[in-house]
Amino acid sequence: MAILKTFLLPENTNVASLMDDENIKVLITKTPYEVKNGYIRVGEIYGTKDNISFQVQYKSNREGEILILENYTFTPSVAIGSKNFIKQAYVYLKTLPQFADGEDILEDE
Repeated sequence: MAILKTFLLPENTNVASLMDDENIKVLITKTPYEVKNGYIRVGEIYGTKDNISFQVQYKSNREGEILILENYTFTPSVAIGSKNFIKQAYVYLKTLPQFADGEDILEDE
């Protein structure tokens, strides 16, 4: 699972990995940099039945390096028949305004 969405990298970010040129090792932006159709996924997830904390990883594509990490927390459902905690994390993200309009990517892995 992932979310496909355009996002901004803050100014003073090294965007060299986005240039498709292995000779460019450092390229620092002076203004925010737009990543179109970026790949946003849940990374590490941990917690208890009372509280789940997880990382959100922003990448330029599925195989790309992590450009931004954010942390979120929600209260999971442990009722019989509930989705697993990773799926619940995606459902939670989609309730937030910054992810609501993202395209859901369903994957086998």
